[in-house]
Amino acid sequence: MPRWLFKSIREAEPDTNVRLVTVVAWSGMRGVVSLAAALALPYTLANDQPFENRGLIIFLTFCVIFSTLVVQGLSLRPLIKWLGIKPDGREHRDEHEARMRIASSVIEKIEEDFSLSLSDEVLNQVKTKYEIRIQRLQKDQSQRKMDEAQISEFHRIQHELLEFERRHVIAMRKEGKISDEVLRKIEYELDLEETRLILEKGS
Repeated sequence: MPRWLFKSIREAEPDTNVRLVTVVAWSGMRGVVSLAAALALPYTLANDQPFENRGLIIFLTFCVIFSTLVVQGLSLRPLIKWLGIKPDGREHRDEHEARMRIASSVIEKIEEDFSLSLSDEVLNQVKTKYEIRIQRLQKDQSQRKMDEAQISEFHRIQHELLEFERRHVIAMRKEGKISDEVLRKIEYELDLEETRLILEKGS
C-alpha cells in the first residue's frame, strides 16, 4: 500500500490498526479496472485500421493480474502470521452474552408465567433444560480462558474419561447388571458427548 494512503487513513481514523489495513489492502481485489480498460480497447481505429497489439495488451494485462493474485494470495497467510494478527474474540463474546441473556430471560419467564400453572415435576424439567444450557455456556467461557496446551490437555482427559465410562458400562452389561436397552441409551449419550468434544476441538 502506498505511503500516502496509509497517511490518509491514519489522519481520517487515528485509531486505525495499520496491520489490519495492510492485510485488507494486500487481499483486496486486483486488476478489475485494468482488465476492463484492456477489454475496452477498440478493435479498429477511427481510420478503420486495426488496433495494433490489442490482443497482446489484453494477454499481458491478464498475466499481470493472474501473477498478482497468485503471489499475493499465496502470501496472505504468511503475512497475517508475520504481522501477528489474531481473532479478537469479540464475535464469540457477543454470541456468548446473547445466549446467556436469552437463557436467563427464559428462566425468568418460566418462573413468572408458569410457576403456578405447571406441576412441580414439569416445571423442574423445563427449568433444568435452560439451567443446563447456562452451565454449559459458563463452562465454555471458562475453557476459553485456557491456553491451547491447557485446552488440548482438557480434551485429552475428557476423552479418557469417556472411554472409561464406556468400558465400565460394557462391563456392567456383561455382568448382567443392566439390560441391552440401558447399555444402548448410555452409549448413545456417550457418543453425543464425544462428538461435542470433537466439534469443540475443531472450532
